[in-house]
Amino acid sequence: MKNTIFNKTIFLKIIFFVLIISFVGCSTKKNTFTRRTYHNLTAHYNAFFNGNESLKEGVVDLEKAHVDNYNKVLPVYKYGTAQNAQSVFPAMDKAITKASKVISKHSIFIKGKENVKWIDDAYLLLGKANFYKQEYKLASETFDFVVKRYKDDPIKYDAMLWLCKTYTQTKKFGSSESLLDMIQSKMEKGDFNKITKKEFPLVYADFYIQQGNYAPAIEYLLSGIDLNKKKQVKIRLTFILAQIYQRSGNLDKATQYFKKVISMNPPYEMAFSSKINIAKCYDANAGDSKEIKKQLNKMIKDIKNKEYLDQIYFALAEIYLKETDTITGIKLLKLSASNSIANPEQKAMSYLKLADIHFIQVDYEPSEMYYDSTVAFLPKDYPTYDEIVAKKTILNNLVKNLKIVSLEDSLQTLAKMSERERNSVIDKVIERILEEERKKQQEEIDRQQSLAFLQQNNQTNTNANNSGGQWYFYNTSAVSFGFTEFVKKWGNRKLEDNWRLLNKQVSMDFSDENSTEGDSLASDSIKKNPKPNLKDRAYYLKNVPLTAEAVDKSNARISEALYNIGFIYREDLRNNPKSILTFENHLTRFPENKLDLSIYYQLYRIYQEEENKPKEDYYKGLILSKFPDSEYAKIILDPNYNKQVASKSNEVASLYNETYIAYQNRQYDVVIANSDKAISTYKDKKLNPKFDFLKALAIGKSTKDTVSLVTALKLVIAKYPNSDVKEPAQDILDALSNKNSTTKTNVNNNLNPEKKDSLNNNNKKIIPVAEYAYNPDAFHFYVLIVDVKTSNINDLKIKFSNYNTKFYSLDKLSTSNVFLDDKRQIFTVSKFENQQKGTIYYNALKNNKDIFSGLSPGTFQYLLISAENYPIFYKSKDISKYLSFYSKNYKN
Repeated sequence: MKNTIFNKTIFLKIIFFVLIISFVGCSTKKNTFTRRTYHNLTAHYNAFFNGNESLKEGVVDLEKAHVDNYNKVLPVYKYGTAQNAQSVFPAMDKAITKASKVISKHSIFIKGKENVKWIDDAYLLLGKANFYKQEYKLASETFDFVVKRYKDDPIKYDAMLWLCKTYTQTKKFGSSESLLDMIQSKMEKGDFNKITKKEFPLVYADFYIQQGNYAPAIEYLLSGIDLNKKKQVKIRLTFILAQIYQRSGNLDKATQYFKKVISMNPPYEMAFSSKINIAKCYDANAGDSKEIKKQLNKMIKDIKNKEYLDQIYFALAEIYLKETDTITGIKLLKLSASNSIANPEQKAMSYLKLADIHFIQVDYEPSEMYYDSTVAFLPKDYPTYDEIVAKKTILNNLVKNLKIVSLEDSLQTLAKMSERERNSVIDKVIERILEEERKKQQEEIDRQQSLAFLQQNNQTNTNANNSGGQWYFYNTSAVSFGFTEFVKKWGNRKLEDNWRLLNKQVSMDFSDENSTEGDSLASDSIKKNPKPNLKDRAYYLKNVPLTAEAVDKSNARISEALYNIGFIYREDLRNNPKSILTFENHLTRFPENKLDLSIYYQLYRIYQEEENKPKEDYYKGLILSKFPDSEYAKIILDPNYNKQVASKSNEVASLYNETYIAYQNRQYDVVIANSDKAISTYKDKKLNPKFDFLKALAIGKSTKDTVSLVTALKLVIAKYPNSDVKEPAQDILDALSNKNSTTKTNVNNNLNPEKKDSLNNNNKKIIPVAEYAYNPDAFHFYVLIVDVKTSNINDLKIKFSNYNTKFYSLDKLSTSNVFLDDKRQIFTVSKFENQQKGTIYYNALKNNKDIFSGLSPGTFQYLLISAENYPIFYKSKDISKYLSFYSKNYKN
């Protein structure tokens, strides 16, 4: 009985205590025990707990979405792409909302001190959520705030590490390094907790890896492996360590750590990559490759590796190339490229290796073909992308000229034959084409028969399977047969939508405004340029040079191409032997040619470099005897001649700038005097016409005499009939000849050395059209331009509203629509703080099938536009002009 009374008393006291806390605890104005207790309890077990759980769920989803590129050194952390980050916005926004609630409702900050212990954690949660959203500016500000406000609390070190991560992600490596060094010095004094100690080496390693400075990252990776007990973290750090040793050339260490990764039972793709890299670490001078080759051939036969065959063949190729078996290496590289279906970067690597091999062998034509293919698949952020594109461009130009020489030589050979011989050669070509067509037709018949058999077989299988309760795709023999037939007909294809379309559009971003117009243009093009009939003799005969005039034109094309080839060998490929061979071939084939002087000088320079004194003197003598007054002769006789020419060029350019500024400042006497000086002193073919043009305008302005201006302008046109100033001078004359003209002509654009010459010559006062300005820091809108007839605006509003509520609930985005004209509407999402924020939204929507499901291809366009440019665009309604500006400045 007593116990019952006692228990009731305790219960009533607890109820009373809770009621008292509830009654007085809500306020955050006073710092009392009951208020602190209430706010600590409710902050932790309500909003903070829910927000932190939401953050953790979002991080798990983000790491699952992250895709590692094993061709590069892996990052320490799996932050994912901007699109990956966008997918976890709902979870992170919930964390932000909960953290904000904790801070706003439960903070008791009195006399410079926070009295609720979960507020600092809430701020840190707020920063982390923004970090994972890749809102790095907000994250950085929040972490910095925590460091400064809670400088006596251990949480500041967590905030410091997150601030370092933010600096690293935003490429502020100097700020990151300073902070990391400060943290390290604090750690040495023992200020850090265990969790921060575990995280620190990972943050420092990531700092170095993000910069591509791999060697210093090694000690931090080793430390991270020792301090961290989580299996997945240890596996990842060990793999990264192996990659770095491989890149630095320490192949033994790399092999050791790749083997360690395999022993730790990593995910399949990482284990596979480790095996491939062990093969790549093979040193031809240090061991036997039999075992590695055996392992790789075994991997080829494993059905699980079907989608990785390109990487296996590539690894095998590298082994054979190290053993100087180039023929086998090339065969395996071709197998790698042909088996690369879902891995464009690996395909690019295979083509690049083939291109480099042929380039080293001075086999430029296949090298050019492989560099072309490389660039088609190579990601633009590849370290040597620009160099590869430059090499491709050089070889494109070389091969184009080689083909001209080959074609013209072949055509001239045909021209020298009798008509009967010529027709016989052409008929053999036609016969080969017909044979190819017959083979293709037979293959098509075979395919059709196989397809018919497959359909019949499928029907039989379906009936049999229906009776047996077995679905078609559970029947392995049927699936195998179907797959084989598919590959026969369509080849290996990446699994994707619209695989049947051979030339499908990569993106609908900038579809033609009117698809029928595009079809019409295409149709007109076909009519104007009908497909050549390759089975008609006339097609081949039309280019055969059968007259003396045609032969001369053909020789002129060969001459120009040979000169270009020699020049490319000399200047671009630094292949002097090939250049000499080509230039001397030109001199033999085309004696007394207009290009002789240039070729003599090129050969003179090459032999000078090669230290072949007799040949150098020979071509020097030809230049001085045949072309004594040429620029080349002056350069040979006076080594400083080029410097003098360059100095004069700089002088006249400087004088022109002064003259132009004087014209702008209405100092017409200075303009006239400077122009006279320039024309008498310098013989600059480019600037003298502009000096005379400025002088003419200055005469007109100073005398205010139309007759004098007209006379001066006519002299300019007569003196420089082929110069850039002719057109603007004529425009002014045309405007002056109209007695009713009220034209106010602005000549600044014609004369400014920074700009192209152009003149307004309408017969009314010209109102200049504002130009688009690129400002990535301005507010931006996402704009969707749709066809009025085929689009449902209300449906779009609902879709965008739902999307924005789910993924951008904290950004307060709004939508609006307005008619651009009677055929098109502009649907706008606004507004984004800057281009970067708009780009994240743009890229996330690009592949969203639901948003665009009701719109027909070719009837819409989407793009970003700044708040400054929007009114200009809307006023002009010129989409093509904005798209031209957009494509140059926005790389989405």
